[in-house]
Amino acid sequence: MKEFTKEMLEKLSAANEAVKGTSEYTKYLMACESKRNGRWHFICYTIPHTTGKIKTFKDRTYIITEHGLGLTFGRYAVGEEVKKLLGI
Repeated sequence: MKEFTKEMLEKLSAANEAVKGTSEYTKYLMACESKRNGRWHFICYTIPHTTGKIKTFKDRTYIITEHGLGLTFGRYAVGEEVKKLLGI
């Protein structure tokens, strides 16, 4: 399991800001999901705003962020552009 570090977060945030207002605005956005009642539910498209862990499940890579006492807060589906940018 790999860490999604503060440096990675800053790099992703800067890259996302750089494409705002262009035709590539959605290039770095990821599907954000939250766990309720034991199931994942789609929330929105965004980038993470905190550090976390990078995990792969069934050929999909996610950034998992945590809240409080290690409780899962959300996961972000990592796309190909983000993988290239962060070297995942």
